[in-house]
Amino acid sequence: DDCEYLDNKLVSIRRGKVAEFTVDQTTGVARAQGPGWIVMWRRGTASRSSLGANPTMKPNRQQEPTRAEWEYTRIDFSGQMRGNVHERFTKFHDRVKVVYGPVERSTDTLNALDPSELPEFGGVMNCNTLQLTQHLQTETQAEFIQVLATGNVELDGRNFNAMADDISYDQSK
Repeated sequence: DDCEYLDNKLVSIRRGKVAEFTVDQTTGVARAQGPGWIVMWRRGTASRSSLGANPTMKPNRQQEPTRAEWEYTRIDFSGQMRGNVHERFTKFHDRVKVVYGPVERSTDTLNALDPSELPEFGGVMNCNTLQLTQHLQTETQAEFIQVLATGNVELDGRNFNAMADDISYDQSK
């Protein structure tokens, strides 16, 4: 369990359960043996665009961004997790499942059993391997996340679905 505060305001919560977990504070190398799961809540920091087609097209108008108080992510995996806390990347192996979406409170969760029950900008992804890389805010660029899912990737949401060998996402683009 881990909570992060900024100016006495809760900005993120991370919880997890694995069979074995180690972190080398000197090198930053982190390892976990699954099966296991990690759940994260982060305060919504950016506008979202839908991954699916916009069902109501409006000419000559920008699509209205939506905001939620919190962003929920749950990652389940059967194999190993390897990463580096200093370099801010993590790779999950074997039967990886990700559930993501906006929620109102830091205690809310999402049910991934039926994609039609997910919020508009929520989704479920299954893959063999998942790599997450966090890029911190700099003077010239906002904080962003890159995702690379490989091996039998299936992505489902309320308004979209996809199947591919690899799917990548770069929040900065």
